[in-house]
Amino acid sequence: MYNIYPFKAIVPTAKCPYEYEIKNNFLHLKQDIVKNNFKRDCGIKHILSMMQKNYLVQQKRKGFYCCNITAPGISTTGLFALIKVSNIGKIIFEHERCIDYKRDQYIQYFKKHRLQTSPIILIHKDIEQINLVLDNIISKQESFFSITDQEYKYDLWQLEDILEYQKLYNKVLKFLIADGHHRIASLSKIDTNAYVLVFLVSESNIRSANILREYVNTSDEIKSRLLSSLNKNFSIKRLNCVETIDISDKIYIKIDDTIYIVEGSEMFFLRLQVLELLDNEINYFNRRLNFYNMDYKSSKDKLADNSKKVVVFIPAYVLKDDIKYFIYPPHSTLFYPKLPEGLVSFLQGLILKN
Repeated sequence: MYNIYPFKAIVPTAKCPYEYEIKNNFLHLKQDIVKNNFKRDCGIKHILSMMQKNYLVQQKRKGFYCCNITAPGISTTGLFALIKVSNIGKIIFEHERCIDYKRDQYIQYFKKHRLQTSPIILIHKDIEQINLVLDNIISKQESFFSITDQEYKYDLWQLEDILEYQKLYNKVLKFLIADGHHRIASLSKIDTNAYVLVFLVSESNIRSANILREYVNTSDEIKSRLLSSLNKNFSIKRLNCVETIDISDKIYIKIDDTIYIVEGSEMFFLRLQVLELLDNEINYFNRRLNFYNMDYKSSKDKLADNSKKVVVFIPAYVLKDDIKYFIYPPHSTLFYPKLPEGLVSFLQGLILKN
């Protein structure tokens, strides 16, 4: 049984009179009347308008699409395809819990628009044959479409040998949701027979970022309870000198002006346990949480200089084969590069029955 399916992409046409660019996360035309501050609905209307003007048209033949994302020090290659949302829990696994209100927002969005403008990113274990095939495509063939935003360059190739790629990816027995937990969860609630657009990428082709959490409006009672729980469940020690912060492989929690190092079991389990404790002790579902991903120096500086009452640094996530047995609280990981909605809007298709 095949795990992935081809689709009829929506692609730019020669009738497009201007150069495409990405702005405010949506693909649009220069000099277009649509200005700044795109909302999701506004972006959808704009995409549909471009289709009405024949700037974007749907391909006649179904196929797969290879995408290579590049930036200084980054080269990520993966495959655009469709996959059934009914595979959640079978070959597609979550590693973060959804927030109910966000999932419900997406349910209303999909019911209203009945289309998807950005793919779900699924990670799979490295399979040498898949890596070789994709590398061969980007090194020996000319891409049919390219676009550059402020950070990344995206090149895409049309792939029409459907059976070859279905057989190739049928060797993948498990996918991990790296981005799009709420979107794929909402689709599974609407229609278990729905197909979702995904970007399939091997784990060596994707990176994890450091996470910095700021908890705002935390009371003295919450801080006291948090510190007591940390002492009860982990080995924590006070950091006497900020210069000794080693952001690479430790968890740090700053309460008022004191920074603590949290120690315990192997990092994979320690991360899970600390995040669960924070989830229980500080309710961030009421928007008390600011969430950042940062490089080493920025994380260190922001942790040391932060004026918020509770700040938590969590090192970049390391993939584990047994991940399906452990689901983190929301906002626990961040993988990159991400795919801007505008880039793949022309790859979207109807996902629900009319």
